[in-house]
Amino acid sequence: MFLIQGLCATPFLCVGKWMRQNTVSWKLILICVISWICAIVFSQLDVHQCIYKYWVLDIMGACGGTWVLYNLVNRLCKIRCEWVRKLLSPLAGLGKYSLAVLCMHGLEWKGLLTLEEMLCSGTSLLLLRFMVTIILTLIVINLPIFRKIYV
Repeated sequence: MFLIQGLCATPFLCVGKWMRQNTVSWKLILICVISWICAIVFSQLDVHQCIYKYWVLDIMGACGGTWVLYNLVNRLCKIRCEWVRKLLSPLAGLGKYSLAVLCMHGLEWKGLLTLEEMLCSGTSLLLLRFMVTIILTLIVINLPIFRKIYV
């Protein structure tokens, strides 16, 4: 199940990597950002369930969202405020592992949520789920077989 999510998210990983390595024309950026806004309003994209109901809008919107988020985090990491940079830099670093984060979040959601709900609830449950996803991601991306994907 989680491999299918990874396959569905792979195009977004490729788009993000391509955008980091190339200059994107403002016309394409405008189209993607408008598509992203339209996708937020109209789309029913669900990567966890592999639902791409309006696939062109979903893909274009996801590309626009990827571009916006990449540039937002990139600019926030350049802020002169030291504590903001220290807080955001690790999160920006994890951004290149978003495919692994998605898969590990799916694993946590389907495989560990019942156990986590027995341990805590409310805000502490959200924090636990976030920490478990990040820990699982860190384990996976440091396995040699998967490390090759992200280098």
